[in-house]
This record gives sequence, structure tokens and C-alpha cells, in this order.
Amino acid sequence: MRNSQQEADGVVAEVVFPNTVPPFFPSFVQMRKILSENAAKLYDFDLAALAKLAAVHGATVAELATPLQRLPDDPNDALRRGAGAAVA
Repeated sequence: MRNSQQEADGVVAEVVFPNTVPPFFPSFVQMRKILSENAAKLYDFDLAALAKLAAVHGATVAELATPLQRLPDDPNDALRRGAGAAVA
């Protein structure tokens, strides 16, 4: 069961067994909340002021939607743990 208020805040998870739905594939709207709006709200960032920097240095929607094809040359522990069979 999903809580609509949590979902509106970018918290998306189904935790009621047996209805848990892995893997987690967030939509673009959810990704925007997770990667920018929630942090901006928490730390009082001005997203409009940061938009120019994000356009130059930020990841594109296509980049975020594309799974890793391989691990970087020096992956951190989180990447190694999460890679499993998904990345060769």
C-alpha cells in the first residue's frame, strides 16, 4: 500500500508483503524529487539560481535513465555491492 503524501514528497516504496515490488524504477518526476527538490527543501537551496550550473554540470534525464553498462575503474563499495549481476 502506498501513502500518497509520502509519494508526493518523493518517498516511494512498497513495503507490505507480499505486495513489495522490486526493483525500484522511479519516474522522472520521482527522480527530480529525489535528486533535487527534497534536498533543496531541506537545505533551503534556490533551485532557480542553481539551474544554470545544473544545465552545464548536471546529469541529463537520459543519463539518469540509462543503467551502468560497466563499473568505473575505481568503484566505491556501494557500487560494488549494488552491481551484482546487473553490471559486468
